[in-house]
Amino acid sequence: MKAIAITGSIATGKSTVSKYLIQQGYPVIDTDIISRVVVEKGTVGLERLKENFGNDIIQADGTLNRKALGNIVFNDEASIEKLNQILHPLISKESKERMAAYKEEGHSLIFVDIPLYYEVDIDIPTDVVWLVYVSPDIQLERLMKRNQIGEEDARQLISNQISIQDKAKWSEIVIDNSNTLEETHKQIDQLLKAENNK
Repeated sequence: MKAIAITGSIATGKSTVSKYLIQQGYPVIDTDIISRVVVEKGTVGLERLKENFGNDIIQADGTLNRKALGNIVFNDEASIEKLNQILHPLISKESKERMAAYKEEGHSLIFVDIPLYYEVDIDIPTDVVWLVYVSPDIQLERLMKRNQIGEEDARQLISNQISIQDKAKWSEIVIDNSNTLEETHKQIDQLLKAENNK
């Protein structure tokens, strides 16, 4: 079984590519969704967060208060590091279990959606990286429109990640999502065809 990592940067359209792959019948493991699953009520993940960040991050119904946790870790590198040390092994374990299940089902090609593939050190084995790319100008424009924010705030959010140009240099496959949805889908179709003919 071959596992392909799908990544990008904020507002480059990674979820657009993942959605299309799902529509084409391919399994996509979304690490963003998994990061929420591993801290659901009653999980070891939630218990560890409570031990490290206190009872204030737990709501009355026993679920995680994301806003309270966000306020604690916001701009505090030590807290962010601690949070990552708790979450990353759990995300990795759950992702690997899902990969094993897809292999068991007989899938020869699966995708793992890892938004911060280059920013975080997470132990999920993949064979190749597909990067969803748009030019920095388009990225800025789309982010401002999507989040309804001004240019300064958008630039700040973009600067929190490694530049899309650097990621493009490091990735084996670059999908240019600058144009129409149809053109993006066409590129994916060609890549899938090439994969299936190997």
